[in-house]
Amino acid sequence: MIETKPLKRIMKEYLSILEKYEDKIDCFEQEDIKRLIGEVRLFWYRQKRYIRYFLSNIDKEDNVTYLSGAVRLDIKNSGHKEYIIVKGCKLVNDPLMKMTSFYHGTDGEVNFETANRYLKDCFSDMLVLLREYSEDFFVIPLETITTTDNDEYHKALVDAAEQMLLSFFSKRYGSIEEMKNDNSSYEELDNHLYSWIKERLVFDSIEDSKLSIEEKCKKALNAEKEYIPFMESMSESDLFFILVIQHCMGAMATFNCMQNLRIMPYIRNDIAFQYFDLLFHSSINGKFDILDYLQVLVPYILQKKFDFSEWDYEEVKQKMGEGVLIDYILENIVIEEDGYPRISDIVEKAKDYIEKLEMS
Repeated sequence: MIETKPLKRIMKEYLSILEKYEDKIDCFEQEDIKRLIGEVRLFWYRQKRYIRYFLSNIDKEDNVTYLSGAVRLDIKNSGHKEYIIVKGCKLVNDPLMKMTSFYHGTDGEVNFETANRYLKDCFSDMLVLLREYSEDFFVIPLETITTTDNDEYHKALVDAAEQMLLSFFSKRYGSIEEMKNDNSSYEELDNHLYSWIKERLVFDSIEDSKLSIEEKCKKALNAEKEYIPFMESMSESDLFFILVIQHCMGAMATFNCMQNLRIMPYIRNDIAFQYFDLLFHSSINGKFDILDYLQVLVPYILQKKFDFSEWDYEEVKQKMGEGVLIDYILENIVIEEDGYPRISDIVEKAKDYIEKLEMS
């Protein structure tokens, strides 16, 4: 069983660091934000020994979950109410640490005005989390703390994600460069990707599944160029690569946490879940079974189908939290012949349970 008392102490210390910047954050420019990130990195470097101890002593039975496929908890939009239904210790990968990579780029590579605005939103979300919900959620850096560790981790992640991407093609390629050379246009990508994979590859919205590869790439470009301006000058193959690889890396990072840290993901983002699903059902997954999949699928479906903003946080926590609602659904759904339940059955069982509650 994990001990959370040291984490609670660290949360209080971290809050005191962030509060020093609270009155000034809205006026911060790029260099000010870099100094803030520098102090945050230094804080976590000092906590490195405990964080490593904590992460290396988790058992699957401890029911530790982390927010995957999203940067912040998003309390303003009831993200905390959706996440609290999950059983056990709930982690949030520190948003400020996750955004560090943006501030290594140049003005031509990153739109710092947009990045700064997003970081400030994350900062505000973290303050509320640490002040009001630090008994229920813990903010820690889940990936790496030091630059050396980060370089090694990033390289391993990229290598694994590239192999995942190459597996989407009906032709066998020995490298990403070979794939790009053989797919210089959207038409060639359409011809060489497996037909079943083309529908599953989405970048901006799950509703885009029926669009062509060209339409998907152009739609995603319009959405992402605000953050990364140089994407507009990319070739068709390079744009496709950067759009797909980021999501493959996210899926690989999720599996890394599941396998090496024994932490289950809580996924609420449609695109992140799509790539998790692809990886789960691929030959790369040899360790996790249908129960593991359902532990991720059920909360994902619940936050999509129900409006948690209608309910009080404490009520959700007491009446649906700690996995009570999820366990009820898992105990009562029917597994079909293909080995999976129907989404409609998950929703119906959730409605059955919620209707029995007296929710204000």
